Amino acid sequence: MNESRIHAIVRRDDNSVFFASTTPPEKARDTNTEVQGRLLATGKKPYVGLGAPTVSPGGTRFVMLASVQPTNNAGQYTAASTQYTNQMLFHFAEGAPIQTLAEVDAVRLPLFHTSGGALYELVVRATQLQVDKWSDATKSFTPLVGGAPVQYPPQASALVGTSLFALERQTNRLALWRAPDIAAPVFTDLLASKNVTAIDDQIGLAGSATDVVVLALQFTGDVHILRFAQDGTQLDDVKATLPMGAGWETYPKKLARHGDDLLLMQRSGNDLIRILKWSPGATSFTVVSVIDDPWLSFTSLVPLPDGRLVFALQRNSGPDRWQAAIRVSSDGGVTWDAPVPVRPRGGYGQHVWGLSVDPTSNGKDLLLLMGDNASMRGFSQNDIQLQTSEHLMPTPDKVLVRVTVP
Repeated sequence: MNESRIHAIVRRDDNSVFFASTTPPEKARDTNTEVQGRLLATGKKPYVGLGAPTVSPGGTRFVMLASVQPTNNAGQYTAASTQYTNQMLFHFAEGAPIQTLAEVDAVRLPLFHTSGGALYELVVRATQLQVDKWSDATKSFTPLVGGAPVQYPPQASALVGTSLFALERQTNRLALWRAPDIAAPVFTDLLASKNVTAIDDQIGLAGSATDVVVLALQFTGDVHILRFAQDGTQLDDVKATLPMGAGWETYPKKLARHGDDLLLMQRSGNDLIRILKWSPGATSFTVVSVIDDPWLSFTSLVPLPDGRLVFALQRNSGPDRWQAAIRVSSDGGVTWDAPVPVRPRGGYGQHVWGLSVDPTSNGKDLLLLMGDNASMRGFSQNDIQLQTSEHLMPTPDKVLVRVTVP
């Protein structure tokens, strides 16, 4: 027998039996490099990932986790009452000790932007949207003068040049806050007189080099799209139709810009992902591609500096095995390269929360926030589970991984 492998007869929850032969998974550790997968928090701590990893110009990494709370006697967990409750912001340099930043007087948001060689974060204090500036020297944030009166934390933001845009879903309408200069954040609401509404929180925001697009899913099934220039001038206000087809669920928050176009993601069951495209002035979305790859979750599309697109997904790569992988497109999402595993020697219950480009790598490296339970099986209904907005998932270790773009 090969002692480097483990052999077993396994019975699954549906009582089916199969023979398993596998290499023991490699557990993430807090002393690991990011290439190996650096442990941020163990599965014993009930956190889920919130947003994508961020890197300051000085190389400080930022990862945000949100705590979850038990909801019933079955040992299940649900996300906290709002996605920005009980959040923890982890910051550290590669190879340096991990530190946490939590404030009782502020709701920290996973909304970060870099401008003029500085990193900024959106926060809410009391009922004021504010911008904090990070210092790599002091390892701390400083609140900037200015702000906006908000009812709820903004759900998305975009930086166009130096202009900051933040999208808020208020009680009766949407608000799009714009500050001409992120370093001096004095906001005005571009939607104050428009009464733009959406289904619950089915809204999204995506910026390009010259403009920003607001997307709001309507009860009619159409999509309300508004496009604004960097200076706040309205460029488009249309109701766009989605392609026909039953069983497709739309993800307005999973938006990306590819040139002037807006890319939107849909799902059907746990097998198909559909990429849609809207071009400025158009009144309908067109289908760019349909990806047939069994999965449980996926991130937004992320544009690379060379024009390619990438996203990460939790895909089914074998019996009881869910593995984090990335897929890359070189033609605007029409075709996709084969999946590339992120931690191929990790556990069988991996999950992805966020993906970003490491700005200190000249666009060559990606940072991925993921869960990895470091076990030899995926999760079952008997495991302690976390219930997110998308699906049930196991209680995983929280891991940051750096991977070179294929």
